[in-house]
Amino acid sequence: MAAKAEREGPGAIAAELVPKLLARVTLERQPAVVREVTTMIERQPVYGMAVTLRALRDRTDSTPLLGQIRIPILVVAGDDDQIAPAEGMQEMARAIPGAQFTVIPGSGHLSPLEQPQAVNDAVNAFLAQL
Repeated sequence: MAAKAEREGPGAIAAELVPKLLARVTLERQPAVVREVTTMIERQPVYGMAVTLRALRDRTDSTPLLGQIRIPILVVAGDDDQIAPAEGMQEMARAIPGAQFTVIPGSGHLSPLEQPQAVNDAVNAFLAQL
């Protein structure tokens, strides 16, 4: 995808990524969110986008370190996240001692943009327990 960004520019990446980043319901019912995410991606400099995409692709798997976390953690997942599906996020939460897990209905990878009130409610409920 980094090579595609260099060849075709941020618009091509936006066209490919936006349908994967957002829940199907967001794509259908929240055109303002779709435009906002598309614009954010399209405004990225090609060099920075390519470097970031390569870094994401080549990063080291840190999953074995999750068990070392000793602070309160809330793992939030969208129920329609194609990038980091809820099942995998739940496994991540299980690997962190004492972590809590919540799924945000009607959201994909960008839950705070897609369902801001639900995310705020989940975070506030988590913080109230601390």
